[in-house]
Amino acid sequence: MIMAKQSSRREVFADLKLPQASLPHPGLWLDKFLEAQSSQGDENTYAPHFQEVVRLTVSPTYGIFFESWRDALTHAGTVMFEAKALGRLAVGLGAESVLENNLSIHRTYGVPYIPGSALKGLAARYARQRLEDEAWHTEVNQRGDIIRRGEAYRVLFGDTAEAGYVTFFDALYVPNSAPQNRPLVLDVITVHHPKYYQGESAPPADWDSPNPVPFLSVRGSYLVALFGPDAWVDVAFQILARALREEGIGAKTNSGYGRMMLEGVTLDETDVSSPSAPALDPDEATIQRFQQRLDAMASKDVAGQIYAVYQDWERLTDVTEAGKLTIAQLILNKLESSGQAKKLRKRKKTWFIQLTKYVETPPSQGDTS
Repeated sequence: MIMAKQSSRREVFADLKLPQASLPHPGLWLDKFLEAQSSQGDENTYAPHFQEVVRLTVSPTYGIFFESWRDALTHAGTVMFEAKALGRLAVGLGAESVLENNLSIHRTYGVPYIPGSALKGLAARYARQRLEDEAWHTEVNQRGDIIRRGEAYRVLFGDTAEAGYVTFFDALYVPNSAPQNRPLVLDVITVHHPKYYQGESAPPADWDSPNPVPFLSVRGSYLVALFGPDAWVDVAFQILARALREEGIGAKTNSGYGRMMLEGVTLDETDVSSPSAPALDPDEATIQRFQQRLDAMASKDVAGQIYAVYQDWERLTDVTEAGKLTIAQLILNKLESSGQAKKLRKRKKTWFIQLTKYVETPPSQGDTS
């Protein structure tokens, strides 16, 4: 049976051809310029479309952005290592897409990347399932919901009440790390018993006709960046390096996809199952949490969000007087840099006056007579 194909483009784009060299946004071409589609859902219709995209090299513009991104991370004090794909990756395969399968593509530059949430999720799962130290264990109920987290697990990864100590950034593709600077690769999933998997009554048999389904996977190296207290960042990299090497990230890890090596991270092979969880001063942890929260707040949002930060500061009970004073100063600094301090001073806002007085005359230095 011949499957009828029809144009999937608007008429104005019907004759648009892909450039022969680089394209600023391959992801845009993937999503918006599929030339034809089959009325019967023939996945092989996508093969020519994928073949066009995989020959594209990464735009030089992305290289400029990447260097700027790495400089910004360095200035912010993050720790970075490159993770090299040992084969191919299929990250974001099951997400919603106009095609049969998806891929995590950078929204602005169209290059593949690994979401920070995926890295954190992989490390967290590895810690609670594979590490032997009780501090990493979690308890779950019959539905599989986590009801108690080990102390080290809670500190590193956080819980529903507060964020963890370590921030996992998106891992961006390292320019020129893939052959010919082409990180996208044409791949195939072969369904050996299509009628059986489509729910038909026929059982799988040796004489079934396999149905190869094309999709895209990626290769190359990716810049993994973590931010937080040094001791906890070191532990996070130890866990992540093991998880990437032993389990892999993304989809189809049972088929060998997703294995990566964190170059520069030396693993302690005598203690693979349980990296030590270093103690962290409680003041340092709380200060770090407030600092990250304030840094993430855009100047235009300070007026609407800063009072909630003040309320959380006012309720603090697990820090020393010195730690509380440091956080108060951080809040005032944010108000000054955003221009809100002048407005609050003019309006004589009570909470702002109290915060200022606290910094100028901390309780331990006030009149105790």
